[in-house]
Amino acid sequence: MQFIYFNCGKPQFADPKVRKALYLACEMQKSLDDIYFGTWKRTLSYLHTTHWAYNNQLKDETPNPELAAKMLDRGRLAHWR
Repeated sequence: MQFIYFNCGKPQFADPKVRKALYLACEMQKSLDDIYFGTWKRTLSYLHTTHWAYNNQLKDETPNPELAAKMLDRGRLAHWR
């Protein structure tokens, strides 16, 4: 399994916009392909998509490193004003 967890007790991860930007910056499918050579299908849960309790309503975010960088820049600028 591969997860991204943020320690929200740390000040750099307290802002949900920062966490969202960092998540958008990650290309999870590329990571899975690089590590598992494309043999694992990505899910949005720790459950496999064939599991009876898997939530098919989960929304996937398209990786967007450029948007993530802009979001982080805006947050940094707003923080220093």
